[in-house]
Amino acid sequence: METNTLTEKALAVINAYMHLPIGNGVACPYHNNRRRKVRAGLRALVGKGSVNDIVDEATIMSIREKKPLAALTTPELTKFLVDHSLGIDCSGFAYYVLDEESKAFNRGTLRRRLRYPFATSPLRKLIILLRKVENAGVSTFAHPNNSREIALAEIKPGDFIAMTYAGVGTVLDHMVIIHAVDKENERVKTIHYSNAIAWSSDGLYGHGVRQGTIKILNAEKSIIHQYWTENGKSGNENYTLVRALQSSSCTIRRLNWF
Repeated sequence: METNTLTEKALAVINAYMHLPIGNGVACPYHNNRRRKVRAGLRALVGKGSVNDIVDEATIMSIREKKPLAALTTPELTKFLVDHSLGIDCSGFAYYVLDEESKAFNRGTLRRRLRYPFATSPLRKLIILLRKVENAGVSTFAHPNNSREIALAEIKPGDFIAMTYAGVGTVLDHMVIIHAVDKENERVKTIHYSNAIAWSSDGLYGHGVRQGTIKILNAEKSIIHQYWTENGKSGNENYTLVRALQSSSCTIRRLNWF
């Protein structure tokens, strides 16, 4: 069995979100600003913060409230972050991982390479120029100006699975990053992915950055017909798979400069 992975620096970004360097370490919670509609907030408060952004803001808040983070248990740290709207959404998480992967291969930063095709007015273009990470959503990553669809047999680390929805209203687009691929005799056997997500079964504090696997049962079928496992759940109990099945479009994609 041969396993290919993201570069060490990109994997380090994933690990840092899964083990935020505060207190005794804690997984970064999921947070999406579209649910709260906070305008022009700090990146750490709108689901688009880097690990350093989130850690710095948490530290400032803890000092202000005289609540040392080092004294908190892991559940208390999670509660502190969630209650203070500190976390990351799926596309924010993807941005930092893919940015590191792009830089590792000397392909430039996402700030320079990513295109924003939905910005048509001069004002919107100016806002994006100043707040690029904040405006890099799933639909931006999945747009043909930025990525192309890849066949299951061609999948490799650095690709992503984009789930987009049409006319659903409250359902948010989602994406997962492929961080490793197992192959045997040149055939894809298992896909390992990372994502930031909140399942309805997670409650208030059980969500965040975590990983899953997709075992290939039949390479001739689409990605949604394979065996997904995440958080110990598969089938209808795996909400990430349910999201994929319910999406209007679920495709494997690769950034155009990868």
